[in-house]
Amino acid sequence: MPRLQTLAKSLLLALALACANTESAPTAPDPALARAPAPTVTVTQLPSLGGITEAFAVNDAGTVVGSSQDGTSSSGYAVRWTKGSGGWSISIIGGLISSAQSINSQGTAVGWWDGKVTVWRPSEPAITLGSGQAHAINDAGFIAGFSHAPPLAGPTVWTPSGAGWIAQRLPTLLDTPATGCGPGDTRAISASGVIVGFGYDASCTQVAVQWRPLPDGTWARAERLAPPGSTSTDIAYGISGTIAVGAAWPCAVQSECARRAYQWSVANGTSGPVGSQDARANGVNSSAIAVGSYVIRDKMMASAWTLGTSTVQTLPTLNGSGKYWAWGINNPILARPETYIVGGTTGGSGGKNAIVWTMP
Repeated sequence: MPRLQTLAKSLLLALALACANTESAPTAPDPALARAPAPTVTVTQLPSLGGITEAFAVNDAGTVVGSSQDGTSSSGYAVRWTKGSGGWSISIIGGLISSAQSINSQGTAVGWWDGKVTVWRPSEPAITLGSGQAHAINDAGFIAGFSHAPPLAGPTVWTPSGAGWIAQRLPTLLDTPATGCGPGDTRAISASGVIVGFGYDASCTQVAVQWRPLPDGTWARAERLAPPGSTSTDIAYGISGTIAVGAAWPCAVQSECARRAYQWSVANGTSGPVGSQDARANGVNSSAIAVGSYVIRDKMMASAWTLGTSTVQTLPTLNGSGKYWAWGINNPILARPETYIVGGTTGGSGGKNAIVWTMP
């Protein structure tokens, strides 16, 4: 009997320790990829204003941007998170109905505020650039987004000029889009100014595209990233250097295959799926680590793919969370050798929480 009591106490202690853990890392290896060696990745819930919150981007200095609701309205505020000696803190940078989508190394964030393209420079008033949304900004200050204001109305790039920006409408795949099709949209911009996103072909099929910067300060007509026939539909979400990432259905007919995370080279035109699971890659850094999410047994989980070694790692999550995903990743720097990945998770009540992963 004493031995049974001792065993029971041991089991209860083990159960208590397991329940006290604030992180969990589900294991769902992709059979097409090797499992990456598991570094000690930690996950932290970022502070909120009291309501639904999500982190969308992080720069190399470790500043995170996104949006957060205050619990009294269904609309959010653009916010910035910074890490100090006491942990992460949140500050509001935009008004009601705003969201920050991207931030560059100078700390300039872009997004939208009440339907207008908005730029937030550190310690300066917000600047609006007309009706639309900004999706990305690079260190040169080039902004990729979508303008709603005629005659631009479509995928647009804003380039710095003096204290402001000049808008240029990006040429689409077709001079005259197919009936019922839109002009496409941007999603990300590289340090050299290559813009990626999506457009529509003559059959009104969504395809991943790139816009190349030209020496005269304009951008070339949109080009498909994948050769015709290699995918039925695709979209590019992120770019770093010459590597673009996103999602694609790698078959001739979309209904005949599942979605895959995908990578393209904007330098030589090569492309291919990342793994064999239902997944999408949302961002990539200069070390060719892509982040996003995959779905297995109706569960969405954040993952990090090391493209150079064809390995994958499922990122940990907070106990009690539901679906979770990663939006962006930064580059380690000398002053901060860790890599930050940002994203979101659904909570037990159905709300969203912003989270940051720290990868040594």
